[in-house]
Amino acid sequence: MESVLLKINDLYPTMGYGEKKIADWIIHNYQEIIGLSINELAAKCECGEATIVRFSRRLGLSGYQELKLKI
Repeated sequence: MESVLLKINDLYPTMGYGEKKIADWIIHNYQEIIGLSINELAAKCECGEATIVRFSRRLGLSGYQELKLKI
């Protein structure tokens, strides 16, 4: 978990607006992510599902499911 959160913090300055919204939510609520579908996280972050997938891939992960597992 720590490595994913550290990577989010490292990449934060280079993220776009939508990615920063996801990063902020995850940093403050990482313990909740395991129970959320990609739809639910997108609603909480007020972004699209594709943005979440791109965010996950930017972290070097295959997608949202791997992001949940790593956290």
